[in-house]
Amino acid sequence: MDKTFKGDPLEYFPYEISEKILLYLPVKNLMRVSAVNSLWYDFIGQSKNLMKNVKVKMQRKAINPTLTSTRNYETLEINNMDGCMDAIYEQLKSRKWSNIIINDMTFLTTEQAVKLFSLIQESVKSLDIRDCFLYSNIVNKNHGLMFPNLKIFSATTTEYSFKLIELFQNVRHLTQFDLISNGLSVAGFITANNILNTNEKLEILSISNTLFNPLFIEKITIPSKIKKLSLLHDSYHEDGYYDKYYTNLISLLHQHSDSLETIIIDEHVNEDVVKVIFKLPKLKHLKITGFTKPDVMDVCNDLKLTRNTSIEELDILVGPKSYKIIKTMIVAAPNLNSLSVLFINSKTLKFISQNSPNLRKLSIEYLNIAYLPRDDAFKNLEHLDVQNYKPSLRKNLLRKNFYALSHFEKLMFLILIRQKFVHI
Repeated sequence: MDKTFKGDPLEYFPYEISEKILLYLPVKNLMRVSAVNSLWYDFIGQSKNLMKNVKVKMQRKAINPTLTSTRNYETLEINNMDGCMDAIYEQLKSRKWSNIIINDMTFLTTEQAVKLFSLIQESVKSLDIRDCFLYSNIVNKNHGLMFPNLKIFSATTTEYSFKLIELFQNVRHLTQFDLISNGLSVAGFITANNILNTNEKLEILSISNTLFNPLFIEKITIPSKIKKLSLLHDSYHEDGYYDKYYTNLISLLHQHSDSLETIIIDEHVNEDVVKVIFKLPKLKHLKITGFTKPDVMDVCNDLKLTRNTSIEELDILVGPKSYKIIKTMIVAAPNLNSLSVLFINSKTLKFISQNSPNLRKLSIEYLNIAYLPRDDAFKNLEHLDVQNYKPSLRKNLLRKNFYALSHFEKLMFLILIRQKFVHI
């Protein structure tokens, strides 16, 4: 560790400045700094902001020694602890946990789950449940769990339906609700609908496509103002499902047209959906990965979109034969500063440089060209990310003098350095 870290953390900067500097460090590096000496250990440990991303992982049979520390640990992660419930209960009692992540606890009984949540319901603010309670019984009664401070609730099951959601029927203060599952019980759908109807401060909503139609089939009204909407793909459905899905989605977009700022659709879309999205007055970030279905691409290739000057970030997943969709969206979003695409050829790259002069960030999965722009294209670009490219592009670039490279070529050259094709 650099000797400059060995002194008092407040020797050169006031508390607030030191904290802001350390906030830029990844968690691993933060822990290395923390290990330098007791002064740094105490400074970092007493900062709630610095400790937010530091997770304590629950040990299987013994109490984790870190739980007796005076540091401000707030995040606890529980991984596959079936059969060790006594240890779990003890560690949950050790302090008031604000953020809890529960992974792969499949064999809990309903009674064990109720006891677990009873221990954390007063303090937990963020609860992330992943692939848990798959074999628990359906809850048939209200267990009185209130979760008065719960703001973020995320439940994800990748292969099964999410059970025990009824334990959260009294939640009233959510700002974020993520429900990703292949199914729910009838009581589960009632509970999910109740959560959507009664949490008036809800701003962030993520729903898997399997649940979307059943939840919105009655065209329910969500009283809150949704700012971020994510619709996530989990399985394929017949065309009849998507007809209803498009209708329900358009209805939801109209309901929240005055508040939506971010939309992420990892699912099929049609022309009508895209047209409604581009009319949203406050939309800043749009990600659509649903152009991969052939008939969808054919229809959307002839899109006529309303010009939207509020869109700043655009993330589009289309095939190599659908460059027209990219061009149409770029023209309709003239104030882009961030663009992420799957495939790019030389003509489309030139089109982007001419029509998005304010672009600061460009991410490309596959750059299908052999030569990069040589003029002043992308003069405002600050960050370039290219995952895959032609070998000929690398060879052509490495033959050139670095000082004679264009701005775009220099950014690509930095990528080659990071990938260790260039040694400095």
